[in-house]
Amino acid sequence: ETHDRLKAALVQSLGIMGKNREGLPSALPALYSAMMDRSQRVRAAAATAYGELGKTAAEDLPSLVHEGFLVLLLDPYVVVHSAAIHAVRQVRLPTQFRVGVLNRLVLLITAYSTSRENDRLLSRCIERFLELCSKGDGLTPQILRSIIATIDRMEPTEATRIIKYHGWRLRSASGFADLSVKLLGDPRTYERDLDDLVEELAE
Repeated sequence: ETHDRLKAALVQSLGIMGKNREGLPSALPALYSAMMDRSQRVRAAAATAYGELGKTAAEDLPSLVHEGFLVLLLDPYVVVHSAAIHAVRQVRLPTQFRVGVLNRLVLLITAYSTSRENDRLLSRCIERFLELCSKGDGLTPQILRSIIATIDRMEPTEATRIIKYHGWRLRSASGFADLSVKLLGDPRTYERDLDDLVEELAE
């Protein structure tokens, strides 16, 4: 209990142990307990372990574990919700928890967009949101406009990254072409990204 680094390493290994059907029942109580641990390092490790388990066994996890993960997405410590955001990309979320994750991503996007403290993490939140929304056809014109407005206020390097990897999801959005032109003309945009921006503008 007094060695957070060791405990976190052990918790992270639960994600591997739990991939085995025989190991899963033993791993789950420890994983849920780690999600509620007093240590932010341990909670972050629990988010990582959940991501590993969710690659193949998401449907086998009890609702309590998924609900515990939703709490991690709004953890007050960046290291924890950052690990949880990364885990979202790996997990095949059961349908009933997808809306919960989307709602929490919206809250994080709003918070980081307002504070302007961490555009890198903001870009990861937007990427996860786009990936989940596109699976359920939830990208309405209103949502797309809001996303474009958020990206428009970000650091050019992070804004360009989103367009580079998710531009095909944003092409129909009002303001997408203007944003691409703006980034092309920004001296802070990396030269290596210019061709990608031109291609997206062409599309």
